[in-house]
Amino acid sequence: GLLSKMRYRFLKIVFTLLFKLIAKIDVTGAENVPPHGPFLMAINHLALIDTPVLLVAMPVQKINAFAAYKWKDNFLVGGILKLAANTIFVHRGEVDRAALKKAVTVLKRGEILGIAPEVTRSHTGGLMRAKPGIAYLATKANAPVLPVGISGQQNLVDNLLHFKRLRIHLNIGRLIYLPPPAGRDKLTQLQACADQVMMAIAALIDPELRGVYAAAVKGATPKFLEKVE
Repeated sequence: GLLSKMRYRFLKIVFTLLFKLIAKIDVTGAENVPPHGPFLMAINHLALIDTPVLLVAMPVQKINAFAAYKWKDNFLVGGILKLAANTIFVHRGEVDRAALKKAVTVLKRGEILGIAPEVTRSHTGGLMRAKPGIAYLATKANAPVLPVGISGQQNLVDNLLHFKRLRIHLNIGRLIYLPPPAGRDKLTQLQACADQVMMAIAALIDPELRGVYAAAVKGATPKFLEKVE
């Protein structure tokens, strides 16, 4: 409703002012963003500031986002997420059917869902293997995926300690339309689709952040994909 939109705009203004002090955000590929939903915005997730970066820099009206349930009762992070009034809290490490159902509903309403295909924040400094959930949601709601790569966020602490502004690059790729799984072994098909999304993200970020998908960007096959036909 109107109150939700006002809260979202308030947060956007607050973070825009904050980022003017600590960072410079460059955006490439803004022309690839559809004029309206539904679509899934798939990102690489390295730092807590990734969501505020999207809030400030993505040329969209509103993003619904997943967040780990552990943040729900956190005073600062949880408070911000609740203020946005469009967060789906999800239990990590299990199939959270309630959260998946809410996500499909959001997409079927024609809205935008922000999601990290890895499901959680990467602690390896690069991309981890995707989970099949993003492909499940995209095909279940019949919504395309917009790959978005974020680079530079890994330098936040170091830059702040040296009083340097952060340089963040938001690189937006082209829409990906995933085929619905058919026949047997649907999970394998969904996983292959999720890997396809991650390879697209890998091509949009700095080489040192590509992690397990680095080989795919260079034209080689990652080890875990060698047996996939």
